[in-house]
Parts: sequence; C-alpha cells; structure tokens
Amino acid sequence: MTDPRNHLIKELAYASHKRKIKILKQLAQNTENKFDSNSIQFATRLILDLKPSDVDERICDIANSISQHYKDKGLHDKSLEYARKAVELASEISYKKGLITANLKLASANTVFGNYKEALDASFNALRLSEEINNKSSISQSLNNIGVINCHTNKYENSLTFFKRSLEIKRELHDEAGIINVYQNLSLVYNRLGKMEEALNYAKKVLQHHQSLNNQRGIAQAYNNMGIIYSGLGETNKAIEYFRNCLTIKKELGDDWRICNTLISIAECHKQNSQIEAAIHSYLQAQEYAIKVNATDLLSAIYQDLSELHYQKQDHQKAYEYLKKHIIEDKKIRNTETEKQITELRSKFEMEKKEKENEIYRLKNIELAKANATKDKFFSIISHDLRSPFASLKGYTNLLLKRIDEFSKDDIIKFTEDINKTIQSTNQLLENLLTWSRFNTDEMPFKPESLELHKIVQDISKSLSLNFKLKDLHFENWITKELSVFADQEMLKTILRNLISNAVKFTPEKGKIVINASKVGDYVEITVKDNGVGIDKDKIKRLFSLNNKQTTRGTNYEKGTGLGLILCKEFVEKNGGTINAESVVGKGSIFTMTIPAKR
Repeated sequence: MTDPRNHLIKELAYASHKRKIKILKQLAQNTENKFDSNSIQFATRLILDLKPSDVDERICDIANSISQHYKDKGLHDKSLEYARKAVELASEISYKKGLITANLKLASANTVFGNYKEALDASFNALRLSEEINNKSSISQSLNNIGVINCHTNKYENSLTFFKRSLEIKRELHDEAGIINVYQNLSLVYNRLGKMEEALNYAKKVLQHHQSLNNQRGIAQAYNNMGIIYSGLGETNKAIEYFRNCLTIKKELGDDWRICNTLISIAECHKQNSQIEAAIHSYLQAQEYAIKVNATDLLSAIYQDLSELHYQKQDHQKAYEYLKKHIIEDKKIRNTETEKQITELRSKFEMEKKEKENEIYRLKNIELAKANATKDKFFSIISHDLRSPFASLKGYTNLLLKRIDEFSKDDIIKFTEDINKTIQSTNQLLENLLTWSRFNTDEMPFKPESLELHKIVQDISKSLSLNFKLKDLHFENWITKELSVFADQEMLKTILRNLISNAVKFTPEKGKIVINASKVGDYVEITVKDNGVGIDKDKIKRLFSLNNKQTTRGTNYEKGTGLGLILCKEFVEKNGGTINAESVVGKGSIFTMTIPAKR
C-alpha cells in the first residue's frame, strides 16, 4: 500500500524554506508524544532546519515529543539534547506550557546522568512557571521531581516534604496513577530512612493498586520493592518469596534486564543466609541474562561476587578465574565510559558551535530590546512620576507662602500632612530609582552571605514604624530567630522594605500585616500577608512586568510607579529565588518569595 505521505516527501526536494517547514510539521505528526519510525526522522529534521522566525508552539511541542521518544527508547543523551532544544525554543516565544514540559524533561534526563544541580534548577523553573499559570498537574509533577532529586542526593527528609506536597495535589486532582507513583517514592524514601513499617505500608498500597488493575508490569515492580524492604528488615526468606514472584512475571514479559537484576537480589538474600551454593546458582543464572542484554556493569558485579563466594568455599582456582573476568568487564566499563564522554563532547561541541551563531544574533536583539525598555521606563519615571510630586509640593508651598493668613490652623495641619505624604512617597521612589539604576548598570556589587532573617525584618519594621502609626496598622513578625538565608543583604532589605511598604499602602486603617517564613528543602519561603483591598486577577499577571504602566493608589491615595515590585523580582532572581503574588479583591494579598537557605 502506498504511503499517503510520499507526495509530501517528494515535494521537500524543491520546496521553499517556508513550505518545507510546513511539510515537515505534517510529516512529524504524532499521537500522544509517540512517533513511528518515519515521523521521528522528519521531526528531528524539522528541528535542525529551523530559523528563529519559524518557531511556534507546535514546533516546541514536537521538540518535547522527540525528547520523550528518546527517553522511552532509553537514549537519555538524545533525550537531554532535545529537552535543552525545547527549552530554548519555548523561551524564544514565551510559551509557558511548552517551557514547563521541556524543563520537566530536562530535569528527568539530567537526573539519569547524575547532573543533580541542573535537574534541580530545571525542576524549580518548571515549578515557578506552573505556579504562574496555576497548572496544578505540572506543579505536582515538579514537586515530585524535586523529591526524587533530593532522594538521589540522600536528602531524604527534604524529599519527604516535596513528595507529600505533590501527593496533596494529586489527591485533589484525583490522579490515581500519580498518587501510586508518589506512594512508590514514599516507600523508597522510608526504606532509606530505615522506617520499614511506613515503607511497607506504602509498598502494599502500590501492590494492591496494580493488582486491582491486573497491571502485570506494575505488580512485578511492586513485588520487587516488597522484596527489597523485607531484605532490609532481615526477613530474607520472605524477601526471596517476593523476588521470585517478581521473577515469574518478568519472564512472562520477557524483560531480560530486570530478570537479571531480580536474580542478583535473590543471590544477595542467599548470601545473607550464608547459603553459598544457592547464591552461586542464582548468580550464574543472572550471568546468562547479563550476557544476553550486554549489561557489562551487572556482569562485572556478578563476577566479583562469584569470586568472593568461591573464595569462601576454598575453591581458589575458580575464585581467581572469576576475579580475572571481573577485571576484564570492569576495564570494558571504563573504556566505554571514556569513549562515550569523547563522543558526547564532540557532539556537544558541534551542536553548540552551530547554535552559538544563531544565539549571538538573538541575544543581541533581546539585550537591545531590554535596554530600550529599561531606558524608556527610566525616562518615563523621571519625566512624569518625579515631576508630578514636585509640582504638587510647589503648589502647596506657593499657596501657603502667599495666603497663609487666610488659612486656619486645621487647614495648615492638613496641608502639612499632604506635603509629608508626598515627600515620603517621593523619597521611596528616588531610593528605588537610584537602586534600580545601579543594578541595571552593573554598579551594584553582589555579595551573598548568611543572614538572620528575623533581625532584618525587625530593623525594617522599626524604620517603617511611623507608617504603621499613621494608619494604626498592626504588624507581626512571625519569623523564628534561628532561621537564616543566604543572600545579598542590601538586596534582601530592598525586597522586604518594598513588600512591607506595599502592604502598608494597600491596607486600610486598623488593618493587619503578617510576615512569616519556613524552610522548604534548600530554600526559605517568605510570605508577606495583608488584609487590605486586594488586587484584581488581570493586574496580578502584570505586577512584575517592566511594561506594566498601570499604577494603583493606596487606601490613603498614596501613589506608586510599580518600580518597587520590578526591583523585588530582579533582586529575588539575582539571589537564586522566585517571587509570586496571590490575592482576593476585598480580602487581601499574599506575596511569596523563596531565597536560598543558610549555607
């Protein structure tokens, strides 16, 4: 039967660039992130032939699908390559949904290679973006990823925190498969922590779930995990029973690599029981499967264990033979790793060389646009927002100088209060403007250090005490004294001063402002909460944008430019954190930011 795509494939040879991109998009059609043998080649060609002007959401989705395809095939280096490309493409067009997916895939691939810092950065990027668009599914997935990475780096208590936060959302979404995945992770973490009862409880839930669905692959994995837990409890006979149940299903599925691993687990249980012959028998069975799947690393470990067991039997000849085999396989591993590293470096160099040429041009345009936006905003503030309060001051003072005898004492007091408010807001604006100018011209040094958060907030609240009194506001610092962050002191003070001042501005008389903080993994999460007028949903989306021209007067008609929140965002990100806001009109607002914890 003729492939209906043949006429499109022939047209590629003479099509214009624009038409060629359109054809390749059609040829790269896939279903639920799955490519067939033909569509994958056109998908990869599409990504290679792109020009910056070609990029759209569909192309970003294709790049993400290619990454998933290679992950499913076990080709994690290629998966990583296309995840990076997807991040780049989605960033170019500010496609948040695609950027979230790309960062999650980037985190997954980097975790496989042990690049845990890169994996964590990608996961937190995905989390931040997911929170911005309130995508609970990807928020949960990001939290789960962060838990997995913490588990890999032996930060088990941290991983528990993130897994439990992920689980809450998955339950809210009724995501049964996701819930079971988190149960699986919780079982693993509790096992590592030596909390076997909890580990066993979650493992049993996972097994029951897969049994209810008759999911043989899931049942086999659950049996394997139960075996690991019972082995850790020292109940090796029970562990062997579960491993053998797992083995039966794996043989039916023809999963040779996992059969080999399960046989090794059985052999290790026999070793614990000092059943040398039984252990040797299981290792020899595992050896056959390791050779079959060309698992050099497993084969090396098997030969090492066989050598030790034969040595215990006093069979020194066989112990020596298996030791030689172990050394040969170990050498192969090292040679393969070296070759792989050289190939990866060569491939990476070629790809980066090609990308750099396009990137230089793109970055120049981005930087130019950013510089122009900064310059425009700067002159807008000087020409309008500074002139306006000075004109107001000039009007008040001229009026008082010329007609002071006509005014009563109450009138003069009222004028003085208005002048004082104008001076205070203008002074705050000048401080922000000068700080922002220094930051954007690289004249502001960045010196992160360990800082006691409670004390910094106390100092700021003292400096703002008059503002609290003028509105009769109740300010509470709930931050514990032992909590520290790793940040630049001046930047942190600027962030907190602006957030608290903002809360004062939009909270009516006799209102309440509360600042709190807690440690979440390697970060401290700080919240500034008020019971003020709140912010409209549409305005929240633009709060931290340089192009946000809208300003809102406070409850006492205080005026602002929005520059303070832009400063907050830039300073928080400079310190390696995130910031966002949530609000209900008429009930108040909560500004939340993360800052790295004390190092």
